[in-house]
Amino acid sequence: MSNALLTNALVHKWHLLSRARRVIESAFGILSGRWRIFRGPINASVSTTIKITQATIYLHNFIMRHELNMAISERRYSLADCLGEDSGALIDIGRTGSNTFSRNASNIRDDFAEYFEGIGAVHWQWEKVLQNEF
Repeated sequence: MSNALLTNALVHKWHLLSRARRVIESAFGILSGRWRIFRGPINASVSTTIKITQATIYLHNFIMRHELNMAISERRYSLADCLGEDSGALIDIGRTGSNTFSRNASNIRDDFAEYFEGIGAVHWQWEKVLQNEF
């Protein structure tokens, strides 16, 4: 599909999905680098997994705030980030399957797009999309 055929709404939807994916991947990279439980499948119910995720985010934020005023040499939790080192928690595994997704996922994505194009829109979004600033 050429860029000329893309609608503004579709470009905006892709912008939102791209941004959301980058934020989620970054957050997951941080968590999996710090907490071993995120380095493999979690053998727990959805509600327990949500609680585990919330607890690790809370602990991460607590420890980061606690170490904020410490010298780098005294930090135990945030040392790798401060020194610009890669924790090596995530490795690229390449493509693991097809790029298909369920009809339900498509409907949810379309619902979000409709929301952000309607009542969830912000005043600057179309300017950014049309200028390819994403």
